[in-house]
Amino acid sequence: MTDAAKQLLNQVLALPSQDREWVVAELLASLDGPGDVGWAAAWSDEVTRRRQAAQSRGELGADWDDVRARIHTHLRTT
Repeated sequence: MTDAAKQLLNQVLALPSQDREWVVAELLASLDGPGDVGWAAAWSDEVTRRRQAAQSRGELGADWDDVRARIHTHLRTT
């Protein structure tokens, strides 16, 4: 690893967790290459389909903040 990369990593590690999450997401996305044409529309349709299916079964879903907290707790304990 170059000195510049080490310095950048140290700077990123000093950021608040939400900023680090954003940096990670952007870095990973940059490795994926160009996006698939129509991906966003297809994913939006799938999310809508799943939401409607859950609602038809009477499922209320969960609050994102609660889900995120459970994920973080799980990751810390594994």
